[in-house]
Amino acid sequence: MRNKVLVTGSDGYIGTVLCGKLQDEFDITGLDTGYYRNDYLYAPLWNLPRTITKDVRHVTVEDLQDVEAVICLSDLNDPLSQAYPDIIRKTNFAGPARFATLCKEVGVKRFIYSSSASVYGFAADSVMDETSKLNPLTPYAECKAKMEDHLLSLCDERFSVACMRNSTVYGPSPSIRFDLVINYLCGTAVAKNTIELKSDGGAWRPFVHINDVCNAFISILKLPVADMSGLVVNVGNGDKGNYRVIDIAEIIHELTGCKIIVNNSNKDKRSYRISSSKLEQLGIKCSKDLKTEITNMIEFFKRIRLTEQDLNSSTFTRLEQIRYLITTRQIDEDLFWSRNE
Repeated sequence: MRNKVLVTGSDGYIGTVLCGKLQDEFDITGLDTGYYRNDYLYAPLWNLPRTITKDVRHVTVEDLQDVEAVICLSDLNDPLSQAYPDIIRKTNFAGPARFATLCKEVGVKRFIYSSSASVYGFAADSVMDETSKLNPLTPYAECKAKMEDHLLSLCDERFSVACMRNSTVYGPSPSIRFDLVINYLCGTAVAKNTIELKSDGGAWRPFVHINDVCNAFISILKLPVADMSGLVVNVGNGDKGNYRVIDIAEIIHELTGCKIIVNNSNKDKRSYRISSSKLEQLGIKCSKDLKTEITNMIEFFKRIRLTEQDLNSSTFTRLEQIRYLITTRQIDEDLFWSRNE
């Protein structure tokens, strides 16, 4: 009998790829409130036998029956946190913290949390490892750091916890996000024939391909309990994954010849590089080559004939989709659906 794994945020950017990779080895149930379900860039490569349409804040004991492990992806992203800071503190910390506590109470054995390297905030000259001081600069990053602390406080011999500090993810997904920098820059190159930076491009970021992130989740899920329990780990491609945003734009320019447009009026306050040596010591390696995968993504966008309409779709830009759902009164001020779940 295969272990039952619940993936929250199963309709999201990572979730729609991860569930396809998990389904051959595990009994997968998805859980998602459905904010972004109205449109896909392409059809998901899975057909989950069971998907619960529910906000993670409404999860009950019955939803967790026989669940062995949880992979928690259900957070609202950084731009949303800056536009709606008070709401995001409820949805990204209070709700998931209650959910994790409930998971422990009902006997879930493993809880893998999708944290973020954004907890490092700004580090001018250092390469950040898991012992580095945290400096979260946005409500999103603050919630990630608080959630890590909460999970580690729950961790014991019955409830194993792993917190994965993911680099900035890129790569195709059915529920793609064009508010992620590499996806957006590749998208503008194909759809608009320009490479449009939303900042001055000087900030450092660690980047990791979506397939590498998904494979890391699966590898962590399979670790012996002793190796997984209480684990906090950076997920990235080592020194090969750290780039300035302008460097990414230059790579895309070399591949496409498109003109780079820089927004010098916006200097990103977040700038950090990370070490992935701890992940590699666990035998998990993010090996996708960034330039090769950017080339592949550009070719993919060309094959599907990506348009400006796709690029500007609210579904693929999370802040715009939430604004649309609020404006049309489909969700309320706390981001609950106006209809009964």
